[in-house]
Order: sequence, then C-alpha cells, then structure tokens
Amino acid sequence: MGAEIVECRRRNDVDELLAKFFELHVVRWRSEGVESRFAEPQMQAFMQGFCALAADNGWFRGYTLRDGGKTDGVLIAFHFGPEAYFYQIARDAGSRVLNAGMMLITASIEQAIRESLTRYDFLRGDESYKFRLAKSSSQQATVMIGVRRPATTAVATELLSQRFKCIASRLLGDDRWTRLKDRLRGRRAARSAALGSTTGANP
Repeated sequence: MGAEIVECRRRNDVDELLAKFFELHVVRWRSEGVESRFAEPQMQAFMQGFCALAADNGWFRGYTLRDGGKTDGVLIAFHFGPEAYFYQIARDAGSRVLNAGMMLITASIEQAIRESLTRYDFLRGDESYKFRLAKSSSQQATVMIGVRRPATTAVATELLSQRFKCIASRLLGDDRWTRLKDRLRGRRAARSAALGSTTGANP
C-alpha cells in the first residue's frame, strides 16, 4: 500500500490528529537539539481547545500523510470566510515519502481551491517555500515611539535586534536560522524555568 493523505475536519478526529502532530513535531526538533514549543502542556491544551472550537464551527482542516499505516506528517490549516490559513506542519524526517511536507501543503491548497476560497495565506514566516508558492506577500510593520530616555533606548535596541535577525536569516538560510531561533528560545525558557524554581524555593 502506498502513501495517502487523509483529511480531518470532524471534532471527534481532532484529538487523535493533534496527538500525532505533537509527537512528530517534538521528535523532529529534539533530533536537532531544539525543544519544540508544542512539547509544553499549556500549548497543547490551547491547541486542543482552539482546534475543537474550530472544528465545531467548520474552520478546521487537518491533513495526515500515511505510508503503509505509519503517520509520516500532519498539517494544520484553518478555513474562515473566503480564505484559508496555513498554520503549522510536522513531519517525520526519516519518511520514505519524497517531499512529504510539500505533498501535505499541496493537498491543503487543492482543498481550498475545491471549496472555492479566494486566498491561501501562509501567515508569518520567511521560509523560501512560501515565496515559491505564493503570488504576493504582505509586509508587517511595527511602530515604536519612545519619549523618555529609557523608552528611546529600548526602541533602538529592538531596531538593532530586528536588523540582526534579518541579516542572520539571509546569511544562514531558512533551516539553520529556524534551528538557531528555536535553540535560543529553548535556552530562554530553560533560564526562566530555573529562575522560577529558584524564586519559589525555600530559603
């Protein structure tokens, strides 16, 4: 039996799909030395609650790639009004299926076309595949105004940080930049957890 993609939109199927999504995402990024944000119980609870609500309202679209009974990838998207929104994808890096991630994305886009939606939005992110598949992109702008010295210093620091991120992304490429961001995020989370445990400890 070859590979197949199964669509999920019923609430009764959401929990099973999410469980496999969490598993694949966590295993994939741990293999890169990075802790997935979907390993956090709070994030999992939020996803389960929101996706159940979305399924009840007809917004949820989940896609599972199976190869010989084994789940090799999961994609989560949402349809709302005339638009489809790509949210996240998780896949098995050891899958035998060629371009498993692109197969899932293609299935999601094709379903949006079948439903006569007018726009497929990849949301935030500068991954190269998004620019290969999209006809146009929307720029996001953040306006920061500092009046007093501490505020102007904070604004200048943030601008330098954003400039560094832009340069690093171009130099490292999509995959290496994503791994670096997640590694730094994991270190910040670990420091916060350590600080919290120290603060809450008895003297």
